[in-house]
Amino acid sequence: MSAQQFPLPAEGLCPPGWELVVRTAIVRLGSDLSLYTDTNHASLGVESVTVDEGWLEVRTDFDGAREKCLSATASVDATLAGKGVFVGASGGASLTRYALYSARTLGHYPAFSRIPASSTVFSSAIDNLWITHLSLRRVAQDGGAV
Repeated sequence: MSAQQFPLPAEGLCPPGWELVVRTAIVRLGSDLSLYTDTNHASLGVESVTVDEGWLEVRTDFDGAREKCLSATASVDATLAGKGVFVGASGGASLTRYALYSARTLGHYPAFSRIPASSTVFSSAIDNLWITHLSLRRVAQDGGAV
């Protein structure tokens, strides 16, 4: 699915001529890294997820000619939180890289070291990141995209 745009009714929330765009996905970590979708879960505007040198790379349909990035965030699910895992983003436009760390020893990774997103310490069946990217997209005067 492509990113969703939300013309906001609240006057002044978005600058004139701009609309909010939401991109979101659930990423299952581990050796079977994938976007998780089913009848209850969707991915919007996220084109792919891969691992490069341990970093989780998320590619989106962000259009740098018409958009400005507002935020790129990821939240760990309850299973990862229980393992002491936390995540940080770098980038935020069409490519965002996420680094994963654990506050305690996890497998053979010492506490506070970076853990590759494809590591076998993660189980693809239960270890998920919830990713959200927000941006502003320029719109034409008639309400259509520029």
